[in-house]
Amino acid sequence: MRLNRKQKEVLECIKTENPKFLLCCGAKRAGKTFILNLAMLGKIAEHEGENKVFILGGYSYSSIWRNVLNDWENILNKKIKIAKDGHFNIFGNKVYIFNGSNVSSWKDVRGFTAQGAFLNEATALHESFVREVMSRCSESGSFVYMDTNPEGPQHYVCKEFYEKSGERLSSGKLNKQAFEFTLDDNDSLDPEYIESIKLSTPPGFYYDRDILGKWVNAEGLIYKMFDNSCICDPPENTEFKARFVGVDWGFGEGHAGALVTCGLGWDNNFYVLEEVVAEHKHVEWWIQKAKAINRKYGNLHYFADHARPEPIDKFALNGMSIHLAKKDVQDGIELISLLMHNQRVFISPRCKRILEELSTYTWGLDGKPVKKHDDSLDALRYAIYSFYRYYPRLCNFVKKLDLGGSDEDME
Repeated sequence: MRLNRKQKEVLECIKTENPKFLLCCGAKRAGKTFILNLAMLGKIAEHEGENKVFILGGYSYSSIWRNVLNDWENILNKKIKIAKDGHFNIFGNKVYIFNGSNVSSWKDVRGFTAQGAFLNEATALHESFVREVMSRCSESGSFVYMDTNPEGPQHYVCKEFYEKSGERLSSGKLNKQAFEFTLDDNDSLDPEYIESIKLSTPPGFYYDRDILGKWVNAEGLIYKMFDNSCICDPPENTEFKARFVGVDWGFGEGHAGALVTCGLGWDNNFYVLEEVVAEHKHVEWWIQKAKAINRKYGNLHYFADHARPEPIDKFALNGMSIHLAKKDVQDGIELISLLMHNQRVFISPRCKRILEELSTYTWGLDGKPVKKHDDSLDALRYAIYSFYRYYPRLCNFVKKLDLGGSDEDME
């Protein structure tokens, strides 16, 4: 049995550090599940004859058999027989199988005290189930192993385990460790197969996730053409044709308000300079934020969502140059997409909310953007698309990008 370099690193980490939580994530066919199959069997064997309880969770019973138990039978050269209560015996211990995909799956795990767990396809499992399994692994030296293909960077598995890799307890013990696999890590695959898969996978998000194993969104993503190399501040010597602000009014839980300050440089690039995003703030608070922006950049134009006229009137009464945003959703998205495709939009790394929303802003089944994770991106669209429509002469370079445009100011 020959292991590749990344698989050996996983086993060495278990041997020397024995982390409480270990995640193997990354590209398909990269060898993640197989190495955790070996590791899990090794852990069960360490407690031979002790009648310990272990948990094996997956998306469905068929996926558990396909991804895990078939390999276990081949490795052990024996058939696994499942009892009526969903467990089987191995090395004098009990392994219980659970379907963890449903919102109520966590209830099935209640009452257990487990030595360890292996969660297959972790991102496909319900978060409440994963957390319940974690709490049940309370024996001394207990552990939780997980394998998965990556999902979007906002997924809780990414946030809680991948991004916190290397986390240690106050005692110095390694608490969380993640290993990221790429397709090239599996050197047992036919090189022609690897080359063929690479050539047939489109560049961008699909390639990043399926080949490189990155935590990025692909399916239904609206701004999938955005290049992470465009996350930067403008060069120090950048001169601007204009600076302006997009305004999305929001208040309640899950629908924040946003002020997104942008600039159009004489280099014909749009720069997203800063953002203010908050929930449960009244218009007076937003007015103070807008005044602070004006003190920093001068009297700017504000392009605001006109679904709520009251805050617009209050902005105007406080001396703000506020205008009704051009809200054509499809046209606005097409403009932003075209600019991003041509690397004409650069976003400051300080604009964390916009960067988060870029990875979660998706098309719905009705062909419209899903009204979720879009507050800052709506403000960004109001800013850039409205400026383009109000001041087309300053944006005449866009015509060369094959979008079209008017030779006269709209208003």
